[in-house]
Amino acid sequence: MREARFDPVESDRKQVSRFSLWSSIILMAAILAVAGIVSALTAMRFAIRGREVAIPPLAGKTADEAKEILSHSGLLLKVSTSRFSSKVPEGHILDQIPPSGSRLKINRTVKVLLSLGERRFPVPNLVGTSLRAAQLTLSQRKLALGKALYAHTSEGEPSTVVYQAPKPGTQEGSDPS
Repeated sequence: MREARFDPVESDRKQVSRFSLWSSIILMAAILAVAGIVSALTAMRFAIRGREVAIPPLAGKTADEAKEILSHSGLLLKVSTSRFSSKVPEGHILDQIPPSGSRLKINRTVKVLLSLGERRFPVPNLVGTSLRAAQLTLSQRKLALGKALYAHTSEGEPSTVVYQAPKPGTQEGSDPS
């Protein structure tokens, strides 16, 4: 029978071999973990972000035109509020949120501010009042006095309104210019 001899070199090789095997396993597990994390983050980014489209400009369009334009992009329209405007005709869009050019996921809503047109006020009857009283009345009703013409008459007090245009009861805008 042969005696088993202890060989220190052989023992070191086995330990190095075991160390290499474990380090290789740990390295592969780390690489797989990093790859899994990167894949998960990329997938979440695409899932969260979804398909986005550019928002078209809607200012100056009617609500029906804007709804049609947005439907081609897969977006929805909501009239959030309305406001008077002397610059934009009634029923046309003044502003939008989010603004045109920005990006939004499909099936999301674009809110718009719709114009009510120019604000109009009924013209009061000023005939028979003094010029100063007429100015105050118009100012209180957010109307402006146009050109005042003076005429000498035998009736009434001086500086009394004897004629007015436009006629009482008609509708006028607050910005006569």
